[in-house]
Amino acid sequence: MRVHWIQTHDVRNLQGQKTELNSGINWFVGQNGQGKTNFLESVYALMTSRSFRASSLGELGKQGSGQWSIEGCLEVDDQKRILRLQHEANRTKRLVEGKRVSTYDYLGLGKAIAFNRRSLAMIEGGPDERRRFLDRLATLLDRSHLNLIADYRRHRQQLGRCVATGSSLEVYRSFKQGWIEVNRQLVGRRLACLASLLPIAQQIFESWFPGVGRLDLKYVRRGMKTGDDEQQRLQSIAARELMLKRMLAGAHLDDLSIHLNGVEARKYGSAGQVRAISLSLLLAAVEVVKQAVGQVPILVLDDLDAELDKGRFLNVLEYVSSAGQSLISTCEYAIIREFDNGTVFNVDTGTVHLERDGG
Repeated sequence: MRVHWIQTHDVRNLQGQKTELNSGINWFVGQNGQGKTNFLESVYALMTSRSFRASSLGELGKQGSGQWSIEGCLEVDDQKRILRLQHEANRTKRLVEGKRVSTYDYLGLGKAIAFNRRSLAMIEGGPDERRRFLDRLATLLDRSHLNLIADYRRHRQQLGRCVATGSSLEVYRSFKQGWIEVNRQLVGRRLACLASLLPIAQQIFESWFPGVGRLDLKYVRRGMKTGDDEQQRLQSIAARELMLKRMLAGAHLDDLSIHLNGVEARKYGSAGQVRAISLSLLLAAVEVVKQAVGQVPILVLDDLDAELDKGRFLNVLEYVSSAGQSLISTCEYAIIREFDNGTVFNVDTGTVHLERDGG
């Protein structure tokens, strides 16, 4: 899987020229504020229909512009397609070979995983960040997970209306019965992802970050106890939920517990340990996808050298160089000279120039 070229129009400060990318590592070098992250964000958005730093796609546009577009050529299994994201009138259209497609169909084409400073929120942030990580991995493995999430939200909204309007216990339990089955499926997929992810993440963490400690992950089901009959437990708290006017259990309240040497990394991990854990989890996700579907997601690594010391950074690069296509941004030319591998682009005031062709 690789992106052959990409072209933007009115995306942040990018000047919009067509940029040809090579397989393997593509370096983007330049000072802060020149557009490196904007370019990587554009590639990631084209692949995933979302930004790795903005809450909505509408924010990708140049200041003062209400419309923007990103177009590129994606190759998967020797088949090339032209993808296009086009935003106007507060709506984003997704096109393949010039024909508009649904978000569901669009997301079935390419796969990408990004690491940047916001990735640390997976460790330091709230439970929603960790749930989102598991759901994104599940979607990369099977895009029908999107339908399951949408189904779960519909059931939850229905239950929320019952709670808000003070429906009877009998009515509430009848609606909850359908929700319980969807909840079981959603949690089951998350647990399956975690089972595949954990041994790989532990191996990467212990190999690349020796002496830091043992990494452990555990899925925590709020409101559930070990050995509980799921259906019985979730129905047994229905009366209390109606009284308190809120749900007390469910996939939307669960968490991924991340421990290092038996203590919670979110509370007690150092800045370096948090970076090491988040990167290990993301690269383990790459391996899980590779093993499960036979495709290597495109890696987008923004300012990776700012997050790692030199030795560990070089270890990561050794892995990345054999993983597939990757895009890496850096402010340091010295890093590239020491690791003489890949295509190098200079980014200056929104313009991307080819400096070294590594294709």
